[in-house]
Amino acid sequence: MKKIISFGIIGILLISFIGINLSTATSSDEEIIMKIYGGIGYGFFVENNKEYCINGSWNLTDSNGKILDRGTFKVYPNNIFGVHTSFVFYFPLRIYYQVNAELIVENQTLIKQGFKIFIFWFFI
Repeated sequence: MKKIISFGIIGILLISFIGINLSTATSSDEEIIMKIYGGIGYGFFVENNKEYCINGSWNLTDSNGKILDRGTFKVYPNNIFGVHTSFVFYFPLRIYYQVNAELIVENQTLIKQGFKIFIFWFFI
């Protein structure tokens, strides 16, 4: 049983390492498309199909509510804005974090929960 679990964990890490996107979340609005994804690092993107500029923000917190990363952005009409981080380290240095990602654009909010193991991010 331990071998199966070990091979499963190694397989997931290898798939993440080669860049296959295992965990994503997308909003359902056709005019504003939002996506949060994991892999090596984490990322998000927002596509604005409206005729005016939209404002947004993102928050990344651990399970205790401590803010790990946050920011604001603008997306101009018919454009895409995105952020991707590859190697993210927080102090005190820990191998495992439970994380919550929140992406807010206008009246839409996309929230994903997940975890970080070293440089690999997974959202459920």
